[in-house]
Amino acid sequence: SDAEDTVYKDSIITISAQPSTVLGPVSAASAANVQYSVTASVTSGNTSAPLTYQWQVNNNAGGNWSNLTNGIKNGSANAPNTNISGATTATLTIDPYTVEANNYVFRVIVSATGTGATATSANGRILITA
Repeated sequence: SDAEDTVYKDSIITISAQPSTVLGPVSAASAANVQYSVTASVTSGNTSAPLTYQWQVNNNAGGNWSNLTNGIKNGSANAPNTNISGATTATLTIDPYTVEANNYVFRVIVSATGTGATATSANGRILITA
């Protein structure tokens, strides 16, 4: 009976597997990948709606969330000196990383195409030791 029901079915996205709250501490010298993954599904309404993903980053210093894009981020405010892949998939990979990326926070916005439904994951944070 809501007005939007003539355009959208009410849909709910459930994120059943969340990014790690804290990853690490890990050593910058190891240069290993950091990966965050989510498992999501539409659990109500249009359950066949395709899902889209947009990973975001925050420097954990009170700044705004920024959408991530794939590629190398040299010295940028968005996870500096990292190579980002999977910015629009269920799994984000950050490789390699340096101590400059310490304490950066990541999350994903999951959307169900054509429904207007979105869900935001828990935060995952990188803790790096020298």
